Amino acid sequence: MIECNFCKKEIHPQIKGSHEKNYGDPEGNIKIALMVCPLCNNALLGVARTKAACSIYITKISKYIRLWPQPNEYKSDLIPKTIRNSLDEAKRCIDGSAYTACAAMSGRVLEGICRFFGTKGGYLGPGIEELKERGVIDSKLFEWSKEIHKHRNIAAHASEEEIAKEDAIDLYYFSEAVCNYVFVISERFNQFISRKKADKANATDAKSRLPDPRH
Repeated sequence: MIECNFCKKEIHPQIKGSHEKNYGDPEGNIKIALMVCPLCNNALLGVARTKAACSIYITKISKYIRLWPQPNEYKSDLIPKTIRNSLDEAKRCIDGSAYTACAAMSGRVLEGICRFFGTKGGYLGPGIEELKERGVIDSKLFEWSKEIHKHRNIAAHASEEEIAKEDAIDLYYFSEAVCNYVFVISERFNQFISRKKADKANATDAKSRLPDPRH
Protein backbone atom coordinates (compact mmCIF):
# COMPACT_ATOMS: atom_id res chain seq x y z
CA MET A 1 0.00 0.00 0.00
CA ILE A 2 1.04 3.59 -0.64
CA GLU A 3 -0.73 6.94 -0.60
CA CYS A 4 -1.08 8.46 -4.08
CA ASN A 5 -0.33 12.17 -3.96
CA PHE A 6 -2.54 12.74 -7.00
CA CYS A 7 -5.61 10.74 -5.95
CA LYS A 8 -5.18 11.37 -2.21
CA LYS A 9 -6.08 7.70 -1.65
CA GLU A 10 -4.40 4.57 -0.33
CA ILE A 11 -3.70 2.34 -3.33
CA HIS A 12 -2.16 -0.99 -4.30
CA PRO A 13 0.38 0.28 -6.86
CA GLN A 14 1.64 -1.47 -9.96
CA ILE A 15 5.37 -2.09 -9.39
CA LYS A 16 7.39 -1.33 -12.53
CA GLY A 17 10.82 -1.96 -11.05
CA SER A 18 12.55 -2.17 -7.68
CA HIS A 19 15.91 -2.50 -5.98
CA GLU A 20 16.54 -3.95 -2.52
CA LYS A 21 19.67 -3.71 -0.37
CA ASN A 22 20.76 -3.61 3.27
CA TYR A 23 22.53 -0.37 4.09
CA GLY A 24 23.66 -1.43 7.56
CA ASP A 25 20.36 -0.55 9.22
CA PRO A 26 19.31 -3.00 11.97
CA GLU A 27 15.64 -2.48 11.08
CA GLY A 28 16.06 -4.42 7.83
CA ASN A 29 16.65 -4.07 4.11
CA ILE A 30 15.57 -1.04 2.09
CA LYS A 31 13.44 -1.59 -1.00
CA ILE A 32 12.97 1.29 -3.42
CA ALA A 33 10.32 0.88 -6.12
CA LEU A 34 9.13 2.77 -9.17
CA MET A 35 5.38 2.32 -9.34
CA VAL A 36 2.23 3.51 -11.09
CA CYS A 37 -1.11 4.36 -9.53
CA PRO A 38 -3.82 2.10 -11.04
CA LEU A 39 -6.43 4.85 -10.61
CA CYS A 40 -4.79 7.89 -12.20
CA ASN A 41 -1.82 6.31 -14.04
CA ASN A 42 0.67 8.71 -12.45
CA ALA A 43 4.17 7.60 -11.43
CA LEU A 44 5.25 7.30 -7.80
CA LEU A 45 8.54 6.48 -6.13
CA GLY A 46 8.30 4.62 -2.84
CA VAL A 47 10.53 3.08 -0.20
CA ALA A 48 9.78 0.27 2.25
CA ARG A 49 11.63 -1.94 4.69
CA THR A 50 11.75 -5.69 4.23
CA LYS A 51 12.72 -8.35 6.74
CA ALA A 52 12.50 -12.10 7.02
CA ALA A 53 9.33 -13.37 8.68
CA CYS A 54 9.37 -16.90 10.16
CA SER A 55 11.89 -18.14 7.59
CA ILE A 56 14.40 -16.76 5.10
CA TYR A 57 11.99 -17.72 2.32
CA ILE A 58 9.16 -15.49 3.56
CA THR A 59 9.63 -11.73 3.33
CA LYS A 60 7.57 -9.21 5.26
CA ILE A 61 7.37 -5.73 3.74
CA SER A 62 6.28 -2.58 5.54
CA LYS A 63 3.94 -0.04 4.02
CA TYR A 64 5.57 1.97 1.24
CA ILE A 65 6.53 5.54 2.09
CA ARG A 66 6.26 7.96 -0.81
CA LEU A 67 9.57 9.55 -1.85
CA TRP A 68 8.16 11.36 -4.91
CA PRO A 69 6.17 13.45 -5.45
CA GLN A 70 5.98 15.37 -2.14
CA PRO A 71 7.63 12.79 0.15
CA ASN A 72 5.80 11.31 3.13
CA GLU A 73 7.42 11.65 6.53
CA TYR A 74 9.03 8.33 7.44
CA LYS A 75 7.98 6.68 10.70
CA SER A 76 10.00 3.79 12.06
CA ASP A 77 8.52 0.29 12.12
CA LEU A 78 9.72 0.14 15.74
CA ILE A 79 6.68 2.29 16.57
CA PRO A 80 3.69 -0.07 17.04
CA LYS A 81 1.33 -0.12 14.08
CA THR A 82 -1.75 1.27 15.85
CA ILE A 83 0.25 4.19 17.24
CA ARG A 84 1.94 4.77 13.89
CA ASN A 85 -1.48 4.85 12.22
CA SER A 86 -2.64 7.54 14.68
CA LEU A 87 0.44 9.62 13.84
CA ASP A 88 -0.28 9.25 10.13
CA GLU A 89 -3.89 10.30 10.64
CA ALA A 90 -2.82 13.33 12.71
CA LYS A 91 -0.57 14.39 9.82
CA ARG A 92 -3.40 13.94 7.32
CA CYS A 93 -5.55 16.18 9.54
CA ILE A 94 -2.92 18.93 9.24
CA ASP A 95 -2.78 18.47 5.46
CA GLY A 96 -6.57 18.78 5.35
CA SER A 97 -6.64 21.87 7.64
CA ALA A 98 -8.52 19.87 10.32
CA TYR A 99 -6.52 21.28 13.21
CA THR A 100 -8.91 20.35 16.01
CA ALA A 101 -8.96 16.79 14.71
CA CYS A 102 -5.15 16.81 14.65
CA ALA A 103 -5.09 17.69 18.36
CA ALA A 104 -7.49 14.83 19.07
CA MET A 105 -5.37 12.35 17.10
CA SER A 106 -2.18 13.54 18.82
CA GLY A 107 -3.89 12.70 22.11
CA ARG A 108 -4.81 9.30 20.70
CA VAL A 109 -1.10 8.69 20.05
CA LEU A 110 -0.41 9.18 23.77
CA GLU A 111 -3.33 6.95 24.69
CA GLY A 112 -1.80 4.27 22.48
CA ILE A 113 1.53 4.60 24.28
CA CYS A 114 -0.19 4.32 27.67
CA ARG A 115 -2.03 1.21 26.52
CA PHE A 116 1.18 -0.29 25.11
CA PHE A 117 2.91 0.06 28.49
CA GLY A 118 -0.17 -1.06 30.42
CA THR A 119 -0.67 2.02 32.60
CA LYS A 120 -3.19 1.41 35.37
CA GLY A 121 -5.40 4.49 35.05
CA GLY A 122 -8.15 4.57 32.48
CA TYR A 123 -7.54 8.24 31.74
CA LEU A 124 -4.77 9.95 29.80
CA GLY A 125 -3.67 12.32 32.58
CA PRO A 126 -2.86 9.60 35.15
CA GLY A 127 -1.43 7.51 32.32
CA ILE A 128 1.28 10.00 31.37
CA GLU A 129 1.99 10.57 35.07
CA GLU A 130 2.68 6.86 35.40
CA LEU A 131 4.87 6.86 32.29
CA LYS A 132 7.04 9.53 33.92
CA GLU A 133 7.15 7.72 37.27
CA ARG A 134 8.25 4.50 35.54
CA GLY A 135 10.95 6.31 33.56
CA VAL A 136 9.36 5.62 30.18
CA ILE A 137 9.41 9.37 29.47
CA ASP A 138 11.58 12.09 31.02
CA SER A 139 10.54 15.45 32.46
CA LYS A 140 10.76 17.27 29.10
CA LEU A 141 8.59 14.73 27.29
CA PHE A 142 6.21 14.82 30.25
CA GLU A 143 5.72 18.58 29.75
CA TRP A 144 5.05 18.04 26.05
CA SER A 145 2.63 15.22 26.87
CA LYS A 146 0.71 17.45 29.29
CA GLU A 147 0.20 20.03 26.51
CA ILE A 148 -1.03 17.30 24.18
CA HIS A 149 -3.41 16.12 26.90
CA LYS A 150 -4.68 19.65 27.53
CA HIS A 151 -5.38 20.33 23.86
CA ARG A 152 -6.82 16.86 23.30
CA ASN A 153 -9.43 17.74 25.93
CA ILE A 154 -10.18 21.01 24.13
CA ALA A 155 -10.63 19.10 20.88
CA ALA A 156 -12.82 16.43 22.46
CA HIS A 157 -15.45 18.78 23.94
CA ALA A 158 -17.74 21.29 22.23
CA SER A 159 -16.61 24.79 23.16
CA GLU A 160 -15.80 28.18 21.68
CA GLU A 161 -12.05 27.48 21.92
CA GLU A 162 -10.29 26.55 18.69
CA ILE A 163 -6.97 24.89 17.89
CA ALA A 164 -4.73 27.15 15.80
CA LYS A 165 -2.80 25.75 12.84
CA GLU A 166 0.59 26.43 14.47
CA ASP A 167 -0.53 24.72 17.69
CA ALA A 168 -1.81 21.67 15.82
CA ILE A 169 1.49 21.30 13.97
CA ASP A 170 3.45 21.61 17.22
CA LEU A 171 1.24 19.06 18.97
CA TYR A 172 1.77 16.61 16.11
CA TYR A 173 5.54 16.95 16.33
CA PHE A 174 5.44 16.66 20.14
CA SER A 175 3.57 13.36 19.85
CA GLU A 176 5.96 12.13 17.16
CA ALA A 177 8.96 13.06 19.35
CA VAL A 178 7.53 11.07 22.27
CA CYS A 179 7.11 8.05 20.00
CA ASN A 180 10.64 8.31 18.63
CA TYR A 181 12.11 8.59 22.12
CA VAL A 182 10.07 5.77 23.63
CA PHE A 183 10.23 3.25 20.79
CA VAL A 184 13.05 4.16 18.40
CA ILE A 185 15.86 5.91 20.27
CA SER A 186 15.43 3.72 23.37
CA GLU A 187 15.64 0.55 21.25
CA ARG A 188 18.70 1.82 19.41
CA PHE A 189 20.37 2.60 22.73
CA ASN A 190 19.58 -0.92 23.96
CA GLN A 191 21.12 -2.35 20.80
CA PHE A 192 24.15 -0.10 21.25
CA ILE A 193 24.68 -1.33 24.84
CA SER A 194 24.21 -4.97 23.81
CA ARG A 195 26.73 -4.56 20.99
CA LYS A 196 29.30 -2.98 23.32
CA LYS A 197 28.84 -5.78 25.88
CA ALA A 198 29.28 -8.38 23.14
CA ASP A 199 32.43 -6.63 21.85
CA LYS A 200 33.86 -6.55 25.38
CA ALA A 201 33.05 -10.21 25.96
CA ASN A 202 34.65 -11.18 22.64
CA ALA A 203 37.76 -9.16 23.43
CA THR A 204 38.04 -10.80 26.86
CA ASP A 205 37.57 -14.25 25.32
CA ALA A 206 40.21 -13.55 22.66
CA LYS A 207 42.64 -12.32 25.31
CA SER A 208 42.13 -15.47 27.38
CA ARG A 209 43.10 -17.58 24.39
CA LEU A 210 46.49 -15.91 23.98
CA PRO A 211 49.47 -18.00 25.14
CA ASP A 212 50.88 -17.06 28.54
CA PRO A 213 54.20 -15.23 27.87
CA ARG A 214 55.60 -16.69 31.11
CA HIS A 215 55.69 -20.16 29.57
